[in-house]
Amino acid sequence: MEFKVLKEKKSKIELELKIQKEDFEKSLEKVLTKLSQEIQIEGFRKGKAPLKLVLERVGKEKVYPEALEEAIKEGYLSAIEKLKLQPISLPSAEILEIDLFNSEFSLNPEGKALIKLSFEIYPRFELPNYREIAKSVKKRKIEVKEEEVDKVLEDLRKMRPQYIPLQKPAQEGDFVEVEFSSSDFPEQKKVQDAFVLGKAKLLPGVESALIGMRAGETKTIKVKVPQDHFLAKEQGKEEINLKIFLKDIKKVVFPELTDDFAKSLGNFENLEALKRSVKEGLTLEKETKESQRVKEEILQKVVEKTKIDLPETLVTKELERVKKEVETYLKEGFKKDLESYLQEVKKSKEEFEKELKKQAEKRVKYYLILTKIAEVENLYPTEEEVEQEAQERLKEVSSVKEAEEKFKDPENLKAICREYLLQQKVLEFLESLAQNENKN
Repeated sequence: MEFKVLKEKKSKIELELKIQKEDFEKSLEKVLTKLSQEIQIEGFRKGKAPLKLVLERVGKEKVYPEALEEAIKEGYLSAIEKLKLQPISLPSAEILEIDLFNSEFSLNPEGKALIKLSFEIYPRFELPNYREIAKSVKKRKIEVKEEEVDKVLEDLRKMRPQYIPLQKPAQEGDFVEVEFSSSDFPEQKKVQDAFVLGKAKLLPGVESALIGMRAGETKTIKVKVPQDHFLAKEQGKEEINLKIFLKDIKKVVFPELTDDFAKSLGNFENLEALKRSVKEGLTLEKETKESQRVKEEILQKVVEKTKIDLPETLVTKELERVKKEVETYLKEGFKKDLESYLQEVKKSKEEFEKELKKQAEKRVKYYLILTKIAEVENLYPTEEEVEQEAQERLKEVSSVKEAEEKFKDPENLKAICREYLLQQKVLEFLESLAQNENKN
């Protein structure tokens, strides 16, 4: 079967297939063989009847169009293999010319069919010298200073406060337990709160009113409401009467950094062991961040030197995926839908989708570049790695229903894992080419 490229622009291509009588007859035989397995002809077992009888039973008017479709399919598959094309979409077929058979379905010995196939393909593009680009990126030396370790230890101390009751007037730095109520909001319940005096973000004048009060005392004050406060914005309040009941006053005491403190945090022999663990954790955190920075810098430089005409189909699919990610994030993280979010940020749906499209285009370009580097360097994950990644992801869901909603089916989950692992392998490969900062 003959074919030729009519037009190739960006990621769209048009091919012309020339189906001749012998091509059609091969497809006809294939279709009739399949039909013989499906129908019963008297005197023959299924699949054993002569194809001529099968054609007579089913009828040329039904079989010939199927044979033509089969010939188009065979020609399409042959063309994309020989031209080394990677289709994104299924082809649309247009009959340009056909005289393989007449209206009575008699074959024309000299007949042919010209078919135009149109479809999208993965773009063909040249990669820059990504190895040299990766080598030009410098890895920064990772250092953890003593002050950083000390800060973490101080934070650990503050996470384990002890509260000692005080029998004295409240002062700044004391931990207080308070009950608030207001005659301006009689229908609302009393509000319980606890905080370190002087560090709470309350209405102006509330904390200063607490200074000098003793546990068990009550005080009513007038409080001015700032214009940007929700009470002013939503309820039009400029001033409210606030009743304060001071329930308790306590002193906040933090533990000393000792061997006993270290032991109380876990399996640490002494304070030095805790410090080593903190330093190792900070080192790992910095190494991870630096690794991400190096990968992103390399990839961005490769992207800047790569010209690709992005297929609209891939961008559209990725845009839908990004939108779904945003909607899920808003729903699970903030309990709100996309429409409510857009109203809050004062953006139209069109403006929002324009922003997301840029992100989708960036992702598609990353994907195409990483996939091509993987092909050049033969960086593909094994089936064992894919299976292991799939099992790890399944641990994140709590039910079969959730897994189906998130991954659709096992094959789709494996495809997601395969793509992720491939990209990680390429990024790790590129990172391995980067030079340490102290090397020339």
